Amino acid sequence: MKLCKIFNYRLVLAVCNLLFMTCGVGLLAAGFYVLADGPRILLSRLIISSLDNSPLTLLPQPFFFYVALGIIGAGLVASIASALGVWASCINRYCILSIYFLIVIILLFFEFAICLIITMWPQCLGLTLNVTAMVKTLQGYYGIPGEEQFTAAMDLAQVKFECCGINTSINYDTSLWKLQGLGKKELTVPLTCCHLQNKDDKWAYLDPKPINTTLCQALLLQDHGKHRFTDSCVDKIEQWYREQYVYFLGAGVLIALVEFAVLLSIILSCTRIHKNKPKKKTLEEIEVHHEPTITNIYHDGFPTTLPEIREVYVQPPPTNKRKQAHSFKPNMQHNNSYSLNRRSEKCAAMKYILVTGGVISGVGKGVIASSFGTLLDCVGIPVTSIKIDPYINIDAGTFSPYEHGEVYVLDDGGEVDLDLGNYERFLDVTLHRDNNITTGKIYKQVIEKEREGSYLGKTVQVVPHITDAVQEWIERVAKQPVKGNVMPQVCIVELGGTIGDIEGMPFVEAFRQFQFRVKRENFCVAHVSLVPSPRATGEPKTKPTQASVRELRGLGLSPDLIMCRSEKIIGQDVKEKISNFCHVAPEQVICIQDLPSIYHVPLLMEQNGVIDFLNERLQLNIKVPRPNRSLCKWRDLARRAEYLNKEVKIALVGKYTKLEDAYASVIKALQHASITVGYRLNLIFIEACHLERNTKTENPQLYYEAWQQLSASDGIIVPGGFGQRGIEGKIRACQWSREKKKPFLGICLGLQAAVIEFSRNVLKLDNANSTEVNPKTEHPVIIDMPEHHPGQMGGTMRLGKRTTMFRYDSVIRKLYGNVDSVDERHRHRYEVNPDFVPALEKEGLMFVGHDAELHRMEVIELKNHPYYVGTQYHPEYLSRPLKPSPPFLGLILASVGRLQSFLNQGCKLTPRHSSDDSDIASDDDDNSQNMIVKIEKLKLNGTATLHEINGTVDRSASRAKSGTSSDTSSDLAN
Repeated sequence: MKLCKIFNYRLVLAVCNLLFMTCGVGLLAAGFYVLADGPRILLSRLIISSLDNSPLTLLPQPFFFYVALGIIGAGLVASIASALGVWASCINRYCILSIYFLIVIILLFFEFAICLIITMWPQCLGLTLNVTAMVKTLQGYYGIPGEEQFTAAMDLAQVKFECCGINTSINYDTSLWKLQGLGKKELTVPLTCCHLQNKDDKWAYLDPKPINTTLCQALLLQDHGKHRFTDSCVDKIEQWYREQYVYFLGAGVLIALVEFAVLLSIILSCTRIHKNKPKKKTLEEIEVHHEPTITNIYHDGFPTTLPEIREVYVQPPPTNKRKQAHSFKPNMQHNNSYSLNRRSEKCAAMKYILVTGGVISGVGKGVIASSFGTLLDCVGIPVTSIKIDPYINIDAGTFSPYEHGEVYVLDDGGEVDLDLGNYERFLDVTLHRDNNITTGKIYKQVIEKEREGSYLGKTVQVVPHITDAVQEWIERVAKQPVKGNVMPQVCIVELGGTIGDIEGMPFVEAFRQFQFRVKRENFCVAHVSLVPSPRATGEPKTKPTQASVRELRGLGLSPDLIMCRSEKIIGQDVKEKISNFCHVAPEQVICIQDLPSIYHVPLLMEQNGVIDFLNERLQLNIKVPRPNRSLCKWRDLARRAEYLNKEVKIALVGKYTKLEDAYASVIKALQHASITVGYRLNLIFIEACHLERNTKTENPQLYYEAWQQLSASDGIIVPGGFGQRGIEGKIRACQWSREKKKPFLGICLGLQAAVIEFSRNVLKLDNANSTEVNPKTEHPVIIDMPEHHPGQMGGTMRLGKRTTMFRYDSVIRKLYGNVDSVDERHRHRYEVNPDFVPALEKEGLMFVGHDAELHRMEVIELKNHPYYVGTQYHPEYLSRPLKPSPPFLGLILASVGRLQSFLNQGCKLTPRHSSDDSDIASDDDDNSQNMIVKIEKLKLNGTATLHEINGTVDRSASRAKSGTSSDTSSDLAN
């Protein structure tokens, strides 16, 4: 009887599993149906476009594509699980049946959880249609190459729902599709906004055929009203979205309930089978009740029966388990507290990343070191940086620009290597003079200690005294906050020069000792090496890298990462070859090829898994964010810099134009401002001496080429410098810019040149000059400061951050945000003579900024000029990629004819595209412009698109001015 019942229950179990398999097959069919429904999946792309700051925006495919894959996955799991259940019910294997139950329960749990999330998803996932975000997405992505998916989705929605735009057809007026001319010039809206002849065609949105294209594209409503859809798409998309929501929720709940009922039937059947199963006899039931006796051959007290033997020789189980466990608890607590303390010590320890270079200098160590800091900063790890320059100089203050490039100035007045400028720009931190270590500083410190008797008469040697001084310096500086009061957790140290240089040997030895001083888990070495590709073969050569790494390892440092600088991407076989000869894994060999801009370097390093490697190697215990999320601002910046299609020409009139590094910060500041405005920078370097009259006699070709380049530019910048060479050329550039109304920015010596030129040509002081050029000049409009020491060059200038007070309501003050004062960095020995200030201001050259003591003139501005500004300070030092310097921003805006519009709109971060000379703007697009401003306030990450949208200006006026200037510049040149 029991066997018959068991058979019946097994039959019920098999039928239930077949029913469960049917549910799985149904899920598979539904998933493939959704996957095959292309229009449905394509329309779901618009749902994702309505999200703001959601991880779903990173999906490369439409949202329903992944929903379909999820349904298919659930159906596949249900089918496999049901097949497993049928098998288990037939062969009577409880192990397989247990696995089956586990899979089914997990599957049902996830199905009900998903149904619950779907029920509440507007609250849980924020999946509510955001009209502002959708309008922003349409304006930034419709019709853009590479965004064909969104374009097709929008076209499909407009054809399917008979609508135009997100909330109005005006959305297209300020879109990149319209402003950049990506569509036909005569189109004001896409053809899918028109009434179509082939509207019944399933693929009409791909090849729209309007009934009347001319009337559809008419501007007035009475003309296009009957030929263009006037309804907005957002309401119809939302209604369609709700219908899909009901369909998916209903189907999911129905299938989940059926599966749950089947599962209950299966559990009931298994319970009945187990209840009716014949019981097996236990060991105690088959044990012989009569225990045989054992003869005692020794004494009568020996146990003779089996129970007696058990009682004497078998220990009973412990009766008080809680008490015994409690007796071990103190030791467990002690061990746990010890491990926790050790873990906290590891997290609190300072981490160090040493960046070295090989093969050649100038291989890109500074940018790569800055990129390391950028990656860590983006995942929430505070970072500081140190640059080591193995030269004997105390600092970089007396370097020739031709020798070592630009001298970068810090807040505290430190004159340091230009790589520290990269660190500050990439990480947005404020470094100190001690963040730059030189051999001269270390030796000076050690010698001073020796003179003080700190070494107690010992012989002072490179090892250990110099190496110890280096290690102590690094440990001390690494703990100094560089961003507010936040203590850094990682210190990135760049060792200048190349491995093998005799100047760098003490520092290499110091780091060999330092890795044991701070423990290996807190120290990481990244070696940057060149992998050349000779033109004759085109094959990447790894021998230089092998030799460089071999020498580094021979000095006691083994690289953890090898950053291969190359012209093109190197293959996996090359990486494996470097891995074999350099004692690293292939994943630790990272190729940094030549890129469109340095802003791509952190993105490339992230793609190669550098964050994951540093997290594991240095035990940072950080939670690495989702891919493509940690560097969203950098990715947006790189994209803007790469896809700019309008150009602004800026002429840089300088003295050291043969070496671009001499003006590194100026170039970066111009790039930051140009990207913000939405223009590609075309920087023209003009040697100042080529503009002088002497050059016309000595080399007429250079003379006329320089003046032709100057006249063809949209704006002029005259940066700082020292000495009398080229000063007359800078003065002539200032004169031409003033007379021809060309936007001008003078920095440091550029301001002084502008004052000299104005004194000569407006005040008629023919012999006006600077005491730096002519100490006996009759009219010294530029004089040396009391801080200047004629007998000593190093450290005698006015250096570091100083406060500048604004006196008048001026353009430069508005660019700074109408503040009363600003803090900028200075580096100069000479200043404007205050005795000449009243006469200069009387003629229109206004000194709108001065120091806090009201003695020194800091900022000039010329009346009745589009933009003629000079600063005694160096604004380029505080320019950042995402926060351009206001004087540079004003120069670029004036050069493209948008400064006045920018000022009229209250100096918003993203300038408006209309200007005084442009007739593009009209009353019809005021609403769309206001919408753009609101979007800017809501989110900064999308400023690339908005800058490009607002960057459309009628350049005809500015070109006409340039053409006039070109014609009239010959008068001045002659």
